Amino acid sequence: MTLPLRAVVPLTQVPARPRPVLAVVVVSVAAVVVTLVGWRGTAVLPRAVAAAACGPSWVTAWQAAMQPGPAPRAVAGGGTLRMVVRPQVEGAQIRVRLSNVYGSAPLAVDAVSAARAGGGAGRERAVVAGGSGDGGAATAGGDAAAAGGPGGAGAAGAGGGAAAPTAGGAGRAAAVGGAGGAVAAAGNGSGGAVAAAGNGSGGAGAAAVEPGSEQPVTFGGRAATVIPPGAEAVSDPVPVAAAGPLAVTIAVPALPDVVSAHPVALQTSWLAPRGGALGTPTTSWLLLSGLDVLAPRPVHAVVAVGDSITDGVGTAPDADARWTDALAARLAAAGGDVTMTVLNAGISRNELLADGVGGPPPQARFAGDVTGALGATDVVLNIGTNDIAEGRDAAAIEAGLVRFADAAQAAGKRVFLTTITPSTAGTHGTPQAVATRNAVNTWIRTQGRAHAAGMVDFAAAVADPAHPDRLAPAADAGDGLHLSAAGYRALAAAVPVAALSGSPCLAEDPATLASSATP
Repeated sequence: MTLPLRAVVPLTQVPARPRPVLAVVVVSVAAVVVTLVGWRGTAVLPRAVAAAACGPSWVTAWQAAMQPGPAPRAVAGGGTLRMVVRPQVEGAQIRVRLSNVYGSAPLAVDAVSAARAGGGAGRERAVVAGGSGDGGAATAGGDAAAAGGPGGAGAAGAGGGAAAPTAGGAGRAAAVGGAGGAVAAAGNGSGGAVAAAGNGSGGAGAAAVEPGSEQPVTFGGRAATVIPPGAEAVSDPVPVAAAGPLAVTIAVPALPDVVSAHPVALQTSWLAPRGGALGTPTTSWLLLSGLDVLAPRPVHAVVAVGDSITDGVGTAPDADARWTDALAARLAAAGGDVTMTVLNAGISRNELLADGVGGPPPQARFAGDVTGALGATDVVLNIGTNDIAEGRDAAAIEAGLVRFADAAQAAGKRVFLTTITPSTAGTHGTPQAVATRNAVNTWIRTQGRAHAAGMVDFAAAVADPAHPDRLAPAADAGDGLHLSAAGYRALAAAVPVAALSGSPCLAEDPATLASSATP
């Protein structure tokens, strides 16, 4: 499979993650600040320049890495999709991004709305206030039990002849949560805003939205839009406060046979057939690829690129227990200019060197998932376990890591390579696989810094000290490959936050950026 070409489309339907002119100016000036500040130093900048760089800015506050997927049967012939997401940045306005990058036909959208998600949307998590930068962090992950996760590999077969579970597995999670207060959505084919009827009772995974918070989403001033295959659409600004989970409701007259999807969302969203209630749960994110927030000050982001280990497989749905959630909590708790958002670009079953069942490889999706993320400065790459299971040798994997790192640095990003976590599952755990993984990890530990801004030893963080070629019992989700919530917290704890770029404009007083300068 090849990455679809980006179509030339109208102004409001643009190739992946466009930046408005104003945003370009702000981000570009902010980049100057970072360049002159270094990563934790004092900038030699006039106060006027520092103030301009630290003004309101559009930043990507949530995103999902997309891949081709079949249209859900419940809405294939038309209906409503309510996607629940958790932006990491607070602000008074948002922009919605809809993807048809992998669509097999034009995607017609009748209406879209955005609202604060109801009480059943799950726990709050770390949110960056964007102003002072000292917003308190909710503890991410908690002690959620590892339930095998969506598409989890299950018990690994003994011996090299067992069918090999790839990272992320083959299946999706079973739907969780009841209909609890399902909201009937009207407006399919009407061209108007999606109208939610009833507030629902809120229960776990409920489809309700917060009363009075729902706002219509328009594209170039119109409620309806058509997105060509290979393109994205970015909405007009929407006056919905990003300060917790949001629900984006999308009414469609029909869906292409193949759509842009993120199959392992580990978050319950909702579907309704045409004229029906939002009572069908799904643990996939569909069509919605990103959400931008107008932050009071620029907030930088680190993008985590990888496979099912980054996707969080092995943890319970709606638990926010991925390692990226735990890292986001660390950075938000640190506050000040250490603060960054953490954007997850993991895809279960993804491979470094091949475009397979896990979607395009990291370098092929770099433009959409990394350079297209507004405010992204740093990248953490954790990939390779599925390549090892496919029999690729260490030299090929190392060369692929170098190519990705070189491309990231050429794009002005700071990249951190990580070692590959141990596994005893199927072809991930054969003697040849263990030897390849150890060779790659030794190369990353000894040579990685020559090609990247840093190295993070994920393998050491979760390996069994007595048997380093397998996961520590507390870190193992139960299949010998994926991690438990405790294991993912260990990965987050291994990331050296002081080495990341941070967000200079979230210093206690941005004017201090120019404290050593002559006005």
